[in-house]
Parts: sequence; C-alpha cells; structure tokens
Amino acid sequence: MSLIDSNVATSRVVLRGNTLDRLATQALDYRDDATQRGLAYYAYSNVTIASGAKYWIRFVAPIDKYVVLLSRDVITDNTKLTFRAYTAYTGGTVGAVVPINTLRSDTPFPPTSTVNVITGAPTPTLSSEITNFPIYGSTGAGGRAAGNKDSVDTFRLFAPGSSFLIEMENGSSQAINVYVAYSWFELSNQVIL
Repeated sequence: MSLIDSNVATSRVVLRGNTLDRLATQALDYRDDATQRGLAYYAYSNVTIASGAKYWIRFVAPIDKYVVLLSRDVITDNTKLTFRAYTAYTGGTVGAVVPINTLRSDTPFPPTSTVNVITGAPTPTLSSEITNFPIYGSTGAGGRAAGNKDSVDTFRLFAPGSSFLIEMENGSSQAINVYVAYSWFELSNQVIL
C-alpha cells in the first residue's frame, strides 16, 4: 500500500492518513528549494602548493545575477595553510577554467559565473580582504587538516559582475595538497531586491 496517492492536480500529492493536500516539497528549506529549481552550483579544485608558495583562483559573478555564497570547504594534508579572499587585485594572468558543476543534474539553467586559476603573481589590495582563514591546527582523522565556513554563520552576497580573488599560501616547510570547494546560488535581481 502506497503512502502517497496522486491528486487531481499533478503538482500536489495527498499523504495517506492526512486530510489536507501537501506540497511534495513542503520540508525543503530555502537552499533546498533553490537547488531543486536548478539555481545552485559548485566548483572545486585540487592543487599542490610548494613550501612558501601561493596559489590563486578568481571567481566572477554573472553580470545579471547576484551570487549567494553557500559554503566553502578547505581540506589539506598538512597544516599552516592560510586561505584569503580579496575583492580587488592587480596583475596576474587569467589561466585555466575551473569547471562548474550543478547541484541539480538536469537543471534548465546553466551556470553563468566563471572560475579561473590566476597565474603569475597577482597583487591583492590588502584593504579589500574579506576572508583570512588560517588552517593551523593539528591534522585530524585521516591525517588531514580541514576548515570550512558557510552561511549558517555568515551570509555573503556578491553583486552582479563582482569578483573575488582566492589566495592560498603554504606556510609549512613542505609541499601541501589542498582541496577547496565552493557552492553558491545565482539569483536574479528580482529575487534579491
């Protein structure tokens, strides 16, 4: 016996035993709802950074959409990594594309943000720093150090066409492997304002 009966309206279902129609997605929060609508994306990068070296990635918001940063995860196999982000910088060269993936596999809305590696030596504008996140703790389970920040405690909204530079600096005496991942929404002005 099924717990769900189809209703006359195909977008609704009736849970057996209840007297009221319920949306099949009634338990979704805002993040889940945006994901099921096909508006959520993620990008990740795996890099090895030499001792004392830095690595940069640039994120650019779509010209016609706001970007709501959902989460950032940083996992390393060593300590003494400093993860920074800036909204302004000079120099450097736009390099390889970091692929963007969707959190809904059949989304009708392809991502319009861009994520690229920056080569050379960009010079961040220090007064534009928005994140300074050192991973200095001892390595944990699996021999890795990890850190993250998400919108449970920080809600970050990037205006259309804005960008930020991610800088990862290895302060240890040996090479460090780093996995960094971002997830975000791309939302129109009508939704934000």
